[in-house]
Amino acid sequence: MSSSPPVEVSVNDDDLLVVEGNQDEEVEDSSNVVPTLASAHDAMRLFYPEERQRETAPSEEFEKAMEIHLSFADVAFDLPIKPTTTTTSTPLCCCFRRCRQQKQPSAATSTTTMAKRKTILHPVSGSVPPGTILAIMGPSGCGKSSLLDILSGRKTTPWRGSVLYNGHPADDWTSRFVSYVSQGDLLCATLTVREELMFVSHLKADYSYLNDGDNNDDEDPIIRRVAKLREHHVDMLLRVLGLWHVRDSLIGGEKKRGISGGQRRRLTLAKGLVTGPSLLFGDEITSGLSATDSLLALRALRSMAAAFKMSFALVIHQPRIEVFWMFSSVLCFSYNGHAVYQGEPSLLVEYLSTAGFPRKPDEEAALPDRLLDLASANEPSAALLRTYESQIAPDVIDKVKHLPAGRSTRSIVLEHSKFFAQPHTPGSSSPFIAQLRSLQSRDWRQVVRDTEFLVVNYASSAIIGVVLGLAFFQTRSTNNVFAQSSFLFMASLTSALFSFNYLPTVISEKAMYAAECHGEKLYGSWAYSLSKAIISLFSSLSTIFLFSILAYFIAGFEARRYVYFLVVQALGFLAIDSLLAVVSASVNDHESANTLAAFLLTILSLFNGFTSNEEIMPVWVFWIQYASPFFYTFSSLASAFFLASDVPAEHRITDAQAKSLSLDAKMEWLGPVVLVAYVLVFRCIAVLVMHVTKGGVAK
Repeated sequence: MSSSPPVEVSVNDDDLLVVEGNQDEEVEDSSNVVPTLASAHDAMRLFYPEERQRETAPSEEFEKAMEIHLSFADVAFDLPIKPTTTTTSTPLCCCFRRCRQQKQPSAATSTTTMAKRKTILHPVSGSVPPGTILAIMGPSGCGKSSLLDILSGRKTTPWRGSVLYNGHPADDWTSRFVSYVSQGDLLCATLTVREELMFVSHLKADYSYLNDGDNNDDEDPIIRRVAKLREHHVDMLLRVLGLWHVRDSLIGGEKKRGISGGQRRRLTLAKGLVTGPSLLFGDEITSGLSATDSLLALRALRSMAAAFKMSFALVIHQPRIEVFWMFSSVLCFSYNGHAVYQGEPSLLVEYLSTAGFPRKPDEEAALPDRLLDLASANEPSAALLRTYESQIAPDVIDKVKHLPAGRSTRSIVLEHSKFFAQPHTPGSSSPFIAQLRSLQSRDWRQVVRDTEFLVVNYASSAIIGVVLGLAFFQTRSTNNVFAQSSFLFMASLTSALFSFNYLPTVISEKAMYAAECHGEKLYGSWAYSLSKAIISLFSSLSTIFLFSILAYFIAGFEARRYVYFLVVQALGFLAIDSLLAVVSASVNDHESANTLAAFLLTILSLFNGFTSNEEIMPVWVFWIQYASPFFYTFSSLASAFFLASDVPAEHRITDAQAKSLSLDAKMEWLGPVVLVAYVLVFRCIAVLVMHVTKGGVAK
C-alpha cells in the first residue's frame, strides 16, 4: 500500500472544519472540533480505507445512493376522547300515559352517548429533499412529535394522509435506510464512548455486502475484513461528530462522572448514524444542551447532510438563533395543531411582516422565540394561519403533488448497500448468538467496572458468613439437631436474600431495555434475559461461595458435603432471583418493586419447612410450602445432612425428629430438581412479561 499524506484540518469559508488527507492518522480533536465534510468525495476518503476506495463506484454514484426525497400529504392525527352522555328527561304525565298504552314499565329518562375526537394535528403537507435538515417547531402539545412519529413509521395508532419515500409508500424495506433518535440519552454508564458505539454496530450494522464476489469457502479473510471496516467506520464517525478525543472515556452516569451532556447527545446521534441511514428523525435532540453543544450537534448533522445527501427531520424546542440559521427549512405549528409557517429560516422575517407582525429593532437574536410566542397565542396564530393558507400551503401542496416518483425502496436499499452497512433483513435483527455475545460482553464490563458494588457485595458476604459461622460455632460436632437445623435454615435464608442486591440494577435498566429491544430492535427479549441470567448465575456463585465457605467450615460441617451445600445454596438464590425478575418485569419503579418483593418473600419465607411445616400448620394452609423455594432449599439440605445413607450414626436423626421437621429422604434429590424447575419457569414468565409490556413503556 502506498503512503498517504497526513491528515490536514482546515477552515472553509463557513468557518467549519474540513478533514483532508489520510484519515488513518490520529487527530487530536478538542471538545469544540466537529469536522465538516465538504463533498461526497471527501466522505468517501474519510469513511473508506484505501483498499476499499478502489472497489467503490465514483463519488457521484456514492452520493446518489443516499438520496431519499421524503414527502407527506394531508397528514392528520386525532384521538378519541371520553364519550359524553346527554340525559333527556320525560315529563311524568307522559310517562304514565305511555305506560298505560304499552302496559309495560317505561324509563323516565333517555340517554344519548356522543363519541367525540380531539384533533391533535390538522392536515399538513410538506417534503424533506435530500441533503436538507427540516426543523419541526411549535408549542407543547401542538402535534410536532406526532408528526415525527408518523413520518418515521413509529406511530401505531391510526392516522390520515400519506407518507412517501421517493414517491413510494413505506414497506418492509423502509426501515433499512431510516433511523430514529429519541429525546433521552440512554447510554451504558460503564462503557467507553467507543465501546458503546461498537456495541450498537455489532447488533445493528450488517456488512454482508462485503461477501459479494468473495469465496464463501474462505470465511476468515471476510471476517477480518468486516471487523476492520466496522472499526474504521466507528472511528470515522467519532471523528465527524467531534468525539474522537473522548473515545476511551467512560460515559458515566449518576454514580460516576463521565463525558459532558453535549458529548452524550452527539454519541446518541452517532448510534443513530452507525448504519449510514438516508433519513434520520430526531425528537428534541438539543433539549437540555447549552448553546455551544447544540451548535456542535447541528454542525455535525449539517456536515453529514452535505457530504452524504442525508436528510434530517428534527423536532426542536426553542432553538438559539445560531442553531436556527443552520436549518434548511422550518415547519412551525400553532398551539392547536395548525401549520403556520413552512420555509427557509431566512424568509421568516418577510413572512411575519406580511402576516402583520413587522420586524422589531434588535429582534434577530430572538426570532425563533417570537415565532413560538405568536404561534402560542390565539389571535396571532389565527393571522399566521390565514397567511399560511393563502401564500404557502397552495405552493407546498402543488409541489408535493407533482413530485416525480424515484427509485423504489428495494432498489434504494440495494444501491445503498454498495457503500454502507445495513440494518439486518426486514423484520429481523442480528443472529441470536451474536446478540448474546454482545450482551455478555457489555454485561461483564458493567459488573467488573462497578468496583463500589463489588467491594460492598463481597465484603458484606464475607462478614455475614463469618458472623453466621461464629453464631453456630462448631455446631456440627454436637448432637444438637435443633442447632444444626437452625444453621441450615439461616444459611439457606441468607443466601436467597442476597438476590435483593441486584433488584435496583434490574429496575434501573428497564428504560434502556425498552429503547434497545423494542425501539431500536438491537436484540430480543430472550437474548437479554439469558444474558442477565448468566451474569446472575456466576455472580451468585462467587458471592455465595465466599459466604458459604466461611459459614460452613466455621460451623464445623464436614468437607465432603460442601459441594452439595454450595449447589443447593446457589439454586435457592437463583429461584428467588428468578421470582424477583418477574417482580422487576411487572413494575417500573424501585418503591413498587421493593414493596411487592417484600410482600411475596415474607409470605413464602413463612412456609420454610423449619419454623413452620406440615406438622404444626393447619391442613388447609400448609400446601403453600410447596410453592416456596425456602421450603425446598431447607428440606434438601436437612435431608442430605440428617437422612442420607452415608450420614454418620452420630448425626442421623430419629423418625420422630424427621417427622417433626417434615423431612423425607427423597428431598435430597427432589428438592434441587424442583428448584431448577422453579428457576426455569419464573425466568420464562419474566421474559414473557418483559416482552408483552415492552419494558413497561406504553406504546
